[in-house]
Amino acid sequence: MIRLAFLAFLLMVSPVAAQDVTDGGEYQNGRYANQKLDNASAVGANFSGADLSGASFRGADLREAYFRGADLSGADFTGANLGNADLTFADLTGANLSGSFLARAKLKGAKLGGADMKAAFLPGADLTRAQLDMANLSGAMLRDANLFQASLSAANLSNAKLGALVPGNDAPSAARLKAANLSGATLSGADLKSVDFSEADLTGADFSGANLALSVLSWADAQGASFAGANLSGAIVKGARFGGASLAQADLTLVRAAGTDFSNAEFTGASLNGADLSLANVTGADFKDADLENVRADGAVGSTSLQVGN
Repeated sequence: MIRLAFLAFLLMVSPVAAQDVTDGGEYQNGRYANQKLDNASAVGANFSGADLSGASFRGADLREAYFRGADLSGADFTGANLGNADLTFADLTGANLSGSFLARAKLKGAKLGGADMKAAFLPGADLTRAQLDMANLSGAMLRDANLFQASLSAANLSNAKLGALVPGNDAPSAARLKAANLSGATLSGADLKSVDFSEADLTGADFSGANLALSVLSWADAQGASFAGANLSGAIVKGARFGGASLAQADLTLVRAAGTDFSNAEFTGASLNGADLSLANVTGADFKDADLENVRADGAVGSTSLQVGN
């Protein structure tokens, strides 16, 4: 019995080469740290619970593979195909996933802090409660992804695509970031049309030049965030906090912001044509050169500027 257990242990710690990995193979709980598995074909293989820290899967075919609870910290998945793969609760801290294919991948509760996910393809991925603090998601495709309660503090999502496409039979919907943590994140120039940011922490985030048309930011905390030059036309921001935020040159046409706190916010040169700011707090806000035509400001407090078009 002891001999059999020892042999099983040896199999677990033995090096594995790319040619040894097979589709549907069973490698769960194995110890394969720093192994080179570039271009391996492991469709549907099971690596759950395995130690693959520092391993290299560059260009590998890992569709529908299982990595549940696996240690993938520092692993290299550059250009790998992880479509429909299960990485639930996997540790991908500092991993390289740049250019990888992760459509409909399961990443619920995964640790992706500091991961390089530049230009990764993640439509329909489940990132519920995933930890993406300081991750690089610049240029990533995240349409229809679920990031409910995900943490993206100080993450880089510049030029990422999270917004909904023009409605059609197969057009993906917008990503969902309800209650997500995006404090200090960079989303400059990102496509965020129709994205749900309700109840999210957006403090100090950079949305400059981003497309947030028709997005939902109700009850979000966007204090000190920058929306300079951003498109927020038709957005719903009821009850949100924008204290000290920059909305200079932003398009706020038809924005619905009843009861929102805009104290000390900057609206210099912004367009608020047809915006609803009823019951909003605009104490100390700067509306210099802003377009306030047809603004509704019933019960708004803190500025006489909003009497224009009221």
